[in-house]
Amino acid sequence: MYPAALWLAANWWRLCWEPRRGEFQQVYEWNASHELAAAGHGYLWPNLRFVADGESVSVIASPTDPASNQPVRYLADVDVDVPRPLFERASSDFIEKVIARLNDLRLAQTELEKLWADVCAERASPDDARARRLEALLGCDPDEGDANAIGALLSLQSEAGTSATDELATVLSGADVVSVLQRLKDASRNGIANIAQLDEAFERELAACRAGGQSSSVPWERGMAAARVLRSSRGVGPDALTDVDLLGLLGLDQRVLQSDPQLDWLPLGLAVRDQTQLRVLLRSRNKRSRRFDLARLVGDLALAPQADRWHPVTGLKTSRQKAQRAFAAELLCPVDGLSRYLGGDRSEDALDAAAEHFDVSTRIVQHQVENHLDW
Repeated sequence: MYPAALWLAANWWRLCWEPRRGEFQQVYEWNASHELAAAGHGYLWPNLRFVADGESVSVIASPTDPASNQPVRYLADVDVDVPRPLFERASSDFIEKVIARLNDLRLAQTELEKLWADVCAERASPDDARARRLEALLGCDPDEGDANAIGALLSLQSEAGTSATDELATVLSGADVVSVLQRLKDASRNGIANIAQLDEAFERELAACRAGGQSSSVPWERGMAAARVLRSSRGVGPDALTDVDLLGLLGLDQRVLQSDPQLDWLPLGLAVRDQTQLRVLLRSRNKRSRRFDLARLVGDLALAPQADRWHPVTGLKTSRQKAQRAFAAELLCPVDGLSRYLGGDRSEDALDAAAEHFDVSTRIVQHQVENHLDW
């Protein structure tokens, strides 16, 4: 149990906060901090991986390949989301029990005990904990994060919001954080951004969406519920949402659906809110993707912490981005409307026709069918 506890303590901040950045990411540093096999010490560990999303930690176990001829075969095939506070409590309890047992055996002041004391001290200090959290989101081990990048992110919090800053830290890991943040600020202020005005009626609709999404702790369920509230408020039923309907939500014109070469450098989509004004920067190049990203921004306005003034749209699998995607999918391609349109036909031609009808990508249609239609 000692090497397992030592590995948990050494990777505490990254295990609790760092998401996976890509579906097929195989970066050694990430794997070493998230896969139990890295605990080493000569043991044949199970294929156990921990992936954070900001709200929970996915615990994923896969069985040993029978053809591997390993002397020990693990059989569990598990993928479960554990709320982060529960993961923290259980991990802390395990580490402290290992330390207590070592002390009972008069093996005090071990490397584990010293390391865990440092982690506990950091957790007890709001400033230290915030810095360690940002460091983990940047994909760095303790004391290995770029001080300038962390300083820039800490300074951004008061302007963008804590949750939004977390999203930006993760998506900007590996980049020159200071310069990219400055370019994002400049782009949102220099006339390149599309300007939207948020009126009182729309603010009330967003509040209703927020209330509708609070019925679940699961990100995708929050997103779907909030989108259904907005569709109901707009009286569009199960029908496709036209460009006019979508742009009308924010008072934008057709230009926002057209790619802007000046913004090809953008690492993410972003809306920056200043009271009733919203400055929109979209990264996607084709119209359907821009429709989807615009719908995601609407979802983020409804579901993100109200203290946030920056609303990032990224490719990450954080809880915030999961809720955004579910909102956008249901807003643009509602499950009820899709079911009526397809009439039970799952052929490739039918899915392509549905994508054309709802003006979304075929991938969005496939997602809605696979996850929400049980024929």
